[in-house]
Amino acid sequence: MNEQILAQNSDCASPYDDEDQVLTQWQIDHDAYAESISEYKESRQELEKALGVQKDFNKTSHPIGEVVADLQKHAHLYALLNRFESAVINRLRAKDKL
Repeated sequence: MNEQILAQNSDCASPYDDEDQVLTQWQIDHDAYAESISEYKESRQELEKALGVQKDFNKTSHPIGEVVADLQKHAHLYALLNRFESAVINRLRAKDKL
């Protein structure tokens, strides 16, 4: 079955040419990885927008008191984002092991 999939994804792939199969499998893996990263970035942006997270690109630094106050005030939102990010990373690692 893998040979059929590999042959479909490469014009010059044949069941007897190992180099083409390795390259084609790499392309399949690369495309899947690129797609999962794209999905991750898009879903994270949507989540941040839903939570009302705002990014301030004009400031280059913030006073430590302001940072600590923000962390205390929005700790539950940061925890939600971190939990989401961990879940996505764990999913990617699990998918990579398949």
